[in-house]
Amino acid sequence: MKKLFKILLILCAVFPYAAGAGEVQINLKAWTTDGLMTTQTLTVQDCEDSAGSGNFTLNGMCAVDQSGFPALWTWWGTDAFLDSWNGYIGNANGNGIYWAWFGNRELGATALNTHILSADEELFLTYGPNPLRLTVDDATPDVGQTISIFVEEFGYDINWNAVWSLSNEALVSVDGNPGGLTDASGVYSFTPSDESPINVRAAKNSFADSNEMIIDPNDPPPPPPPPPPSGGGSVVLIQTPPPPKNFDLTAAINFILSRQKPDGSFGDSLYTDWAAIALGATETGEHAEAKERLRSYLKEHSLSADAQLTDYERGAMALMSLGMNPYEQGGHNYIAEIVKSFDGEQFGDPNLFNDDIFAILVLTNAGYGANDSMLQSVARWLLAKQSVQGDFSGVDLTAAFIQALESLSSLPDIAFSLDRAKNYLRGRQESNGGLSSIFGTSWALQTSAISRESGLRYLALFQLSDGGLQDTGLTSDGRLWATAYAVPAVLEKNWNEILLDFTKPVTQTLEFFEAEAMPSKEFSRSSSRSVSAPASGVETKLAQPDAQKFSDGPALTITAVASSTDPMDSKESVWLATYSVLSVAGLVLLRRLIFKL
Repeated sequence: MKKLFKILLILCAVFPYAAGAGEVQINLKAWTTDGLMTTQTLTVQDCEDSAGSGNFTLNGMCAVDQSGFPALWTWWGTDAFLDSWNGYIGNANGNGIYWAWFGNRELGATALNTHILSADEELFLTYGPNPLRLTVDDATPDVGQTISIFVEEFGYDINWNAVWSLSNEALVSVDGNPGGLTDASGVYSFTPSDESPINVRAAKNSFADSNEMIIDPNDPPPPPPPPPPSGGGSVVLIQTPPPPKNFDLTAAINFILSRQKPDGSFGDSLYTDWAAIALGATETGEHAEAKERLRSYLKEHSLSADAQLTDYERGAMALMSLGMNPYEQGGHNYIAEIVKSFDGEQFGDPNLFNDDIFAILVLTNAGYGANDSMLQSVARWLLAKQSVQGDFSGVDLTAAFIQALESLSSLPDIAFSLDRAKNYLRGRQESNGGLSSIFGTSWALQTSAISRESGLRYLALFQLSDGGLQDTGLTSDGRLWATAYAVPAVLEKNWNEILLDFTKPVTQTLEFFEAEAMPSKEFSRSSSRSVSAPASGVETKLAQPDAQKFSDGPALTITAVASSTDPMDSKESVWLATYSVLSVAGLVLLRRLIFKL
């Protein structure tokens, strides 16, 4: 018996797992540069803390490996370094972003494989955004007692020491509804109105959401006994919480109008174009004077010589929002500039897809459709760029993709791709109603893919008394930009509903004839060529294709001047042809040729 006991002791020393560490339940959360990656309650099984060690523990590496997302590790001695998780690679293309981890919102001080998990621990991993942390001064207040909710943000000081600092203008949500912003000291005051448990958390642009906390108010104390009768009456005041703040659309539009310059613009072309789109979303007869001043400015001011493709796309959207012809405005054919950037597969820079999304949006409102081979090619190219999560590098361009591609939904795979994109947006809407920022939330609201009511409540939180939107770091022009984004969203109009439809210019064909003098005075056609009419208002002189001087007859030159009305009007074109001859005999030739032209 003693011999058997000794053998068991030796086995336990050599194989520590003999007793087994078991399992533990934790809360696993991960954020990336694209937002929330996962949040799950995970039952973690013990695993080896390093390959072949035989030492089974309940460590952080086990949780990552059992999360359902593929992970790759690099080993430094016995320490595991998380290289890649769910396709998010450390220092990808030299971006300087690596995975970091926190246990209950404290920065991890060891390798994940040596961190032993505890029951109900929050294991938080981040690839990019630093986290917020939320605490309260009293988690079990009395009903009617005001408590302080503190929000901190993680970062590093100038010596790269990890620090938590109080976070101002963080949005605190209460039971999933926007509560309000923290003050300059990072504090939000809250008063529970009944004994129901309350879930609170905080969010802020460019940061990962905070941890969640439960506030469990105590039953209200019994009311004091009534005073003895005095013969007089009494008034009982009942306090009710204020209703949620609503977005003031009129104030927002007035804020935009107040920023219009004397020349009709709104400053830089970026802000002028988006202001034009916002005003174009309003009803036709509204703000007529401001719109007309803006039209006059756009007619007289052309784009600079170094304008980018996206400048033409945004400029075309501004023009079309105000009913102005993008085929000819301010000396530019905006549509031609967009079309000529097509390389046979996509528009503009092949490393970007925002220029392709907005090219499709403009062209589908300018006479191009699903049967156009150019748009079919770009659509196929874009679908290949959609991520496995269904997005296009985040909320903003995903929302733009949905609006642009709706008109091409009859093409193969487009409808399925749109559904994936919409599901991505729904998954990104947070409990406060927002999606990454006020800019992204506005565009997402235009898609009708997310909860409209909570999205508008989120935007209303950032609206100041002057009607404009304000967020951390926004300049005066930035506020104009953000407010211009919000107006179409509040009006429930997407870009396809704002942009007026324009057709391609009418294509007409002229035939040109080279005439030869014949002995019998009869003339025969020796060649025939054609040319399509250019966009309206463009003058083109077309000479005889192969100018000849005949030894026994005149040389005939034909000049055609194209002049057509705006496509928004009658869509008719008038062609004037003038004919000149270089000899007196040309008069006779002209008479003989009139019936052919």
